[in-house]
Parts: sequence; structure tokens; C-alpha cells
Amino acid sequence: MHVKKKYIIPVVTLCVLIALLIVINSMKNHVPSETQMEHNYEHKSEIKSYVDTQLTYEIIKAPNNTYGYNIKTNGRILIHQPSIPALPGIEGFKTEEAAISVAELVIYKIRQSNFPPSVSVSELDSLGVLLD
Repeated sequence: MHVKKKYIIPVVTLCVLIALLIVINSMKNHVPSETQMEHNYEHKSEIKSYVDTQLTYEIIKAPNNTYGYNIKTNGRILIHQPSIPALPGIEGFKTEEAAISVAELVIYKIRQSNFPPSVSVSELDSLGVLLD
């Protein structure tokens, strides 16, 4: 079957327009609804509430005779971290002191409204916990 050249440009143009409409329609679906925006606002308010909340840590046993930590607020576990954050694997810190250093850093970050707090390899290195 032979397609005439005069039909190629309109067909290609039509295909491009359809593709654009699909992309535009899918972008509309990614705009947060009013309900989602309200939920995000409530979540931010909850995070800010940790600034003045009593936060404590508890050192826990982890696999292979290592240590992890729990961060608690009002007796409720907020973060359960049995392994070293930012590193692969399931083992925890080699010493309780290393676990305490990172738990204190995490509490500091939560108080600075960093939630969920993340810990980088460079922060672990600066705390000296990778040497243990």
C-alpha cells in the first residue's frame, strides 16, 4: 500500500498533538489537590511540634553484637534504627558510644525541623563512628 506524501504531514501533526494532549493531561494529575495540600500543611505542623517535644534515645542491641538506637518522643518510638544509616547492610555500630553519637545527631536534626532526618557517610566519618 502506497501512502501519498500529502497525507504524511497532517498525520504526523495529528500524532504530535495527541501526544501533547496526553502529556498535558498527565501533568494535571500531578498537581496536588486541595486536600493533599492541607495534609502536607498538617504534616509540617506535626514536624514543627517536635522542636519543643522531649526527644530521647535508647541504645538497642543489633545483629552480630552491634548497636543501634531508638529515638523516642513521649515514650513512643519515633525512629527505630538497628543498622548504621547511610551504609548498606544490617549491622549496627561496633560500640554503644558510636550509636549514641549518631542518635544525638539525629535528635539535633529533628529539633532543626529536619524530618525525617538523614545521616550521610561524611557525617558518620566526621563523628568518627566509621573508625570503630
